Amino acid sequence: MFVRIGLCITMHFMGMFFGFAQSKTYELKGENDDDLYPYMRYWKEVSVSKKSLNEAVYQLEQGSFKTFDPKIGRNLGLFPEPIWFNISVKNISDNHHFYWWTFYSHADSIIVYEQQRSKWRAIDTLLRNKVLKERKAKHRALTHPLSLGTGEERNYLIKIINSRHTQNSFISLTTPTYHLLWENGFYWTIGSFIGIFLLTGAVSLIMGLVTRERTFMLFFVYMLTVSALTLYNELMIPIIKNKSLFSLLNHTHPLPLSLIATCLNFYMVDFIFGKVKNTKPLHTLNILNTTCLALGSIALVGYMLFTNSLHSGQTLFLFGWYGILACIFISIVVTALKIIILSIEYKKLYFGIPFLLLIIIVNPATYNLNYSGIFSFYEITYPNYFFWFVSGEFIFIVFLIGWRYKKDLEYRHKLEIKFNQMELSILSDERKQIARDLHDDLGATINTIKLLATNSYPEDKRLIETVTIASNDIRVFYNKLSHKTTDASLRASIEKLVMLHNSYKRVKFSCIFSGDEALLSDIHKENIYKIVSEICNNTLKHAQATDATIQFLIDPTTAQLIAEDNGTGFSAEKVQDVKGMGIKNVKERVALMKGKLHISSNKGNTTYIIDIPLKK
Repeated sequence: MFVRIGLCITMHFMGMFFGFAQSKTYELKGENDDDLYPYMRYWKEVSVSKKSLNEAVYQLEQGSFKTFDPKIGRNLGLFPEPIWFNISVKNISDNHHFYWWTFYSHADSIIVYEQQRSKWRAIDTLLRNKVLKERKAKHRALTHPLSLGTGEERNYLIKIINSRHTQNSFISLTTPTYHLLWENGFYWTIGSFIGIFLLTGAVSLIMGLVTRERTFMLFFVYMLTVSALTLYNELMIPIIKNKSLFSLLNHTHPLPLSLIATCLNFYMVDFIFGKVKNTKPLHTLNILNTTCLALGSIALVGYMLFTNSLHSGQTLFLFGWYGILACIFISIVVTALKIIILSIEYKKLYFGIPFLLLIIIVNPATYNLNYSGIFSFYEITYPNYFFWFVSGEFIFIVFLIGWRYKKDLEYRHKLEIKFNQMELSILSDERKQIARDLHDDLGATINTIKLLATNSYPEDKRLIETVTIASNDIRVFYNKLSHKTTDASLRASIEKLVMLHNSYKRVKFSCIFSGDEALLSDIHKENIYKIVSEICNNTLKHAQATDATIQFLIDPTTAQLIAEDNGTGFSAEKVQDVKGMGIKNVKERVALMKGKLHISSNKGNTTYIIDIPLKK
């Protein structure tokens, strides 16, 4: 019996010995960049209790703490209960050193316990919901400052409470000076990237408001989402001084943020490829992506509202977690399929393939999944090369959006020209019909009245003169309405118009024409003729002038029309009154040709200067 008791006691002490023997002491000598995970062991707490420290110490003594498997990595997955780390550190330097023990983690809180003689005491509590100025160590990540004398060795237990994110963290232990030297470079690098993201988003927002283009607004939301995701994952939120904004971002979650950003990529594909036919496959892909976007938005809002009530031990939380993961992959797949379909259909593989590779390999979702340790695509290093790729993606997308916007402007301009041609054709037909009615009906009636007045009342000169003026006016209207510039050269048409107005012997018109008429389109000719006709008619009726000059000059890039008269002129107010004196029609036709109109008028002189750009 005594032999059995002795054997049990021996095995107990051997268990304690081997339990502690599993831990390797991490030897410090000032500055270092070592990975601490080979020196640490961990234990997952099964249930939270007030005596969790005693349970952790007991499990440590029993050898239940495990070492990290290099094949699996640092990610311990989702776990709602606390996880305990154990590490022993020793300062082997000849000098006394201060150190910063930094935990790059999304943990809500970290409690540091130190073994003092035979007892474990809590020496520090690190909280994520504190801004930078409220923290003991002014660092973006949860940091515990410690001091070690020469040859001093300490044993620590770390309680990490991280119930809503994967248990994936990076831990460093080095001097504050070396740490801040490294951090300064990091701040500049990440700060520059976030600054570029926000600046690009702001420019996109302004362009969206000015042009009322939906894609620019979506790109602004995309930039905002990516910036928030970067701030969260790079633990930059504590540097935000505004407590409301700090609290808002601190209550977001990177998983739905990455889903929203990925879904927004889908809609930018529409704009980049231009107007596409909404076929059944594309319609199905659009429904799938819109559904994923809606679920991501609902998940983000729900998480922000109920953050403190959620944890990964709940069925609802796990359902949402894996549902969002599924939606991320669905969104990436449908976006990739859409790019493939449109690239093949519209034969635009030259930018479809690079865009496809960027969407699949480099996107906010892959960055977040890799950072959280869900999928390991690349090793996290600083400065992280991922941001260079993301910046390249943004530049590429911005280039494609700008290129597509330019194409859309050209397409709209062509549609506008086509619409204007149709409008001019309809107006021309209507005017010809009105001209025929004037000539055949009203013209014949006036001529009959003139004949009757001449025969019946030859002594009434005033009546005959009035009827003659009416007959001449109808002839003027007929010529104006029935004329079509494309039937003859513009020069011949303007010269004929000038001769017609000179025949009234009220104003002496002269015409100067110079340049190659072949540079003008039919639309140019039609509008220029109507403008000249309007100005001549305006001069004849209102200017009370005796002389007027029409100059039309054509060079390879610009056509210029200058019309002058020596009439009474009119005030600047009348110039602004677009309804008066036919100026409205002149302005509309100048605007139609993308030209510029300048009117100068005073007593004794009125000048119209019209500059019309010509395409080479």
